[in-house]
Amino acid sequence: MQAGSVWSLPLTPEPLMGNPRVPIFFPPAVASPSLRGFTGKSPAIPLLCKFAKVQMRHRTSYQTSTKSVGLVRPKAIALRSFGTDLELRTPAREGWAVVVDFDATITTQDISDAILLHYTSNSFKDVRESYVPGTVTEDWVREKFRAVQARPGELRKFVYKTGRLRPGFKRLLRICRINKIPVEIVSGGLDFYIRLLLNRWGIRGLKVYCANARWISHGLDVRYRYLNGFTLDHFKARRVLEYKKRGYRVVYMGDGSSDFEAAKKADITYARGTLLGLCRKNLVTAKFFNDFKMVATFLNSHH
Repeated sequence: MQAGSVWSLPLTPEPLMGNPRVPIFFPPAVASPSLRGFTGKSPAIPLLCKFAKVQMRHRTSYQTSTKSVGLVRPKAIALRSFGTDLELRTPAREGWAVVVDFDATITTQDISDAILLHYTSNSFKDVRESYVPGTVTEDWVREKFRAVQARPGELRKFVYKTGRLRPGFKRLLRICRINKIPVEIVSGGLDFYIRLLLNRWGIRGLKVYCANARWISHGLDVRYRYLNGFTLDHFKARRVLEYKKRGYRVVYMGDGSSDFEAAKKADITYARGTLLGLCRKNLVTAKFFNDFKMVATFLNSHH
């Protein structure tokens, strides 16, 4: 927004009377600095406004008064001018939301890595390449899983043997359920083992974003339909931003390089492994976690 420009703000969805848009003049002294991140999609001030001409040092401008006659203040953003300072009153916070990775975050080890090491010729060094920043995780997974020849029954037994739930996760879910905190899983892992393990642990009802895998003649065909053209890194970040847009503060938990963009957008990040190293290297605040007990305790005391 340019200083000194006129910007029309949309009204609330239920206008009572008058012009459907209210022009507001932003003088140079109060224009853009206080409005960073403010968009035309936000609801505006009450319909009836008084415009008072105010003498300012070295310039003349206008301020708006939010006093209205016989109107209920909308549950939205209101603008108030005090001298040269424009105050934004944002909607009440909805509380906390939790977005969490699956492999080596909810589980104690990465199930995809374990499958590739057991059923293909990939070495530990090959697998670690997927954690290098800049690697497109979803492309790497698609390529590597084409070489997995194991049949569904065999893989199911291996997943049951390998998958271990990180301590404290059920407690975290219980606290989130009691306090009505939304929780969702956003993973580059495969649906067949994620849902298999969640069902085994008695965890149901969570929103889960993960890859679809199906058995074909020469391996596993992996598709990321939910990405809709985005990379996994940016999709995870978009899930964090979606909650923030709705007024939530977001806790993010992850371990890999594909979690870094989301970690930067979250209000609080709990990290381990590659993600923790990236956060420290790039001065992104993150707390190390080895289990979910500390996250559960935090949310229980800050809901």
